[in-house]
This record gives sequence, C-alpha cells and structure tokens, in this order.
Amino acid sequence: MNTYRGFRGRNEPRVEEVAFITTMMKGKRALIELLRHEGVKYVFGISGATEILFMDALEEAPDIRTILSLHEVVCAGVAEGYARASGKVGF
Repeated sequence: MNTYRGFRGRNEPRVEEVAFITTMMKGKRALIELLRHEGVKYVFGISGATEILFMDALEEAPDIRTILSLHEVVCAGVAEGYARASGKVGF
C-alpha cells in the first residue's frame, strides 16, 4: 500500500486506496475492524432499535465483549471507570 505524509506528518494510505477498501465491506463490519485495530476489547452501551445492526455485528465478533446497561449515564460511568483503571479505551 502506497502511503503519503498526511497533514499531521503521519504516513497515511492514499485516498483512492481507502475508498476501495471501505467499499468492499459493510459499515458494521468496517466499524468492528476499526475497533479491533484500536485494541478495543469491551464495548459499553445500551441495546435499542437504533443500535441493532451494530449489536448484530458485535455478536459475530467474539473477541469484543459487550457490557450492557439500562441507562446512558451508568454506561458512560462504567466506560470511564474502565478507562481510568485500565488505561485503555472505554468505548
């Protein structure tokens, strides 16, 4: 993959290559791959009608565990606590 120096000085893939790669998979699959790439092991959230496709994708990703809560505030607190205690991303 050819890279170029982005505006932040990092090597980044060319736009044409990124567009080609992302058109070959659905959005939910791309999000799961992005989470894996970033090292996310836990996803904190609430289940509902608007997240159903994302929740389906998480079922197919056994390496990413889903922690469900009944309220957004509790979920955000759990994710923040995880991030502070582990030093990893609380997504």
